[in-house]
Amino acid sequence: MVFAIDANPHIIPYIALGMFWNGTPKQTRIFLGALSDTSNKTVKFSFDPQFLGGGATLDDFLPPSYLENKKHTRKQTINECIWSFENIADVIGSDGIPQPGLNIDFETKTITIDDILCSNSKPVSLIHLDIEGAEALTLAGAKETIKRSPKLRIITEWSALHFGASKRQRSRAGIVNLFETQRVRRSHLIYPVWVV
Repeated sequence: MVFAIDANPHIIPYIALGMFWNGTPKQTRIFLGALSDTSNKTVKFSFDPQFLGGGATLDDFLPPSYLENKKHTRKQTINECIWSFENIADVIGSDGIPQPGLNIDFETKTITIDDILCSNSKPVSLIHLDIEGAEALTLAGAKETIKRSPKLRIITEWSALHFGASKRQRSRAGIVNLFETQRVRRSHLIYPVWVV
């Protein structure tokens, strides 16, 4: 069974289409929510529709430089964010390369891996995370799943920018807790994908 989770409701239709195109509707479950260490917290989310996978919650995960960047223009609708002759000047950098910059914001709720899998008592074999700096908090919200999954493998993106941002105290504490307090077993090999 594959559990696909995304905070962005604009991504969910693509996940569903991929599920049907790959012929896996009976083996896939799709959830809308921002993975974290707690459930049902409302968080603000921002993304540029031209770069669907690059959004993040504004509350805990985006570095202050992202929010202060004048190139990130807030829009009200998805259609306003799609590149056109009317707005392309807002996204072309001084080097001539288009950059993310026409963002739409919305609110979503947090959810934990443990809450999603609470009715599934089977061990999990893989957790794969690329969630823009929320990886540590998400793993803290997967304690029970990790405990019951001795052959679990974890693949996660890891960014020094995200981890070192001033708003990341909860994130850093979450990963320290995971390794020191929860005693992640050596069998839970974690494969970080480093991003510079």
